Amino acid sequence: KYLLEIYNDDKLMSENDTLRETVEEVFMIGLTNENVKHRKPFLDSLNNRIEKDIYSRMQFIFHARNWKPLNSIFWIRHALDLLIDSVIVTDPVVIGNNVPGSKLPPIMENNNEILLEENINSYDNETYEKLKDLIENAQEIKLSKTAKEELTKHDAFINGARENYVRDILLPLRYLARESVRISLDLWVALFPCAWVSLTEREKEDLFEPLVTLVSHDFNSKQYTKYPNVIQAVLQAVEHCEPLACSPELLQFAGKSFNAWNISIPMMEKKFTQLVKKSAYGESMERYCNMLTTLYETLQEYDMIDGIWRSYDISRDTKYILSLQQYEKWEESLDVLYELLPNVQNYSINLKNCEQDIWENQYIKSAKNLQQWDQLEEYA
Repeated sequence: KYLLEIYNDDKLMSENDTLRETVEEVFMIGLTNENVKHRKPFLDSLNNRIEKDIYSRMQFIFHARNWKPLNSIFWIRHALDLLIDSVIVTDPVVIGNNVPGSKLPPIMENNNEILLEENINSYDNETYEKLKDLIENAQEIKLSKTAKEELTKHDAFINGARENYVRDILLPLRYLARESVRISLDLWVALFPCAWVSLTEREKEDLFEPLVTLVSHDFNSKQYTKYPNVIQAVLQAVEHCEPLACSPELLQFAGKSFNAWNISIPMMEKKFTQLVKKSAYGESMERYCNMLTTLYETLQEYDMIDGIWRSYDISRDTKYILSLQQYEKWEESLDVLYELLPNVQNYSINLKNCEQDIWENQYIKSAKNLQQWDQLEEYA
């Protein structure tokens, strides 16, 4: 009670920065309370203190220090609550025109007459064609009094549904998300891209660095064994935000450390494919190659590693070595590399750094499989 009074006292909180930081840190611990009744006042006070606009909410969410006291729980549900609180809930619900099959033609007009044919022809969905045939046949049939009453009730139901507001849909989901990790995760992934799109380009640039810091911060270490965890949720949301792109090193770290393989790998593959189509064989593609192959090596997906390197601008010798390794021809591979590697060391062959690493790794792998320890010792 006293903590809430201090936190809600704007004058007291603005006088002393040290006091403000201490109170805010202790205040955030209140959000870890499992009791809904005790946790709600803290969440309401937090929502009241932060500005309602999306940018201010995003700044708070991406500020890693704010979530340090909550590093052992799935605090995304509280971040989601901040986003939802910024939505104008008094707007009427409108279904997007780009959602296929989301709008059905009404079967009754206000004068209780069945729709005319020309009003239905605007829909080309197969379902609508069936409805059209049904209505055409119904025009030749005299409807009973009971049927007319049922259709009138249906018409009233449809008209009532049009009067729904955002709060009628979003607020129940908000309360469910506060208690369910799964619902909060799905809702976060759905709403975050919408919030990100509403930001200006300048605001997106300002938020990108805090986002990277949030994902790579060391206080996330307690999320390693959680599922789902905070980093998985952040990456899933970022995946749907264009053109937001994290560095391959960050994605590799997050995928490997937070069990987010199924998120990090597709994100890197998508960017890597774009670079391949543009034939942008440069430093950026090499970074993506290295990080992707590191993840696939951990998963022991060696065929995928070979495919990635073949998509890169490598020499014929490297492709030949990869082919020998793929078919487990260790002896032939070792003989070829035994002849080629001295030329690299003597600078008589000009290789990219990544290709030299491939040759060395494949040489060591072949020697180990053939138990050629003397050759390995000589090479070392």
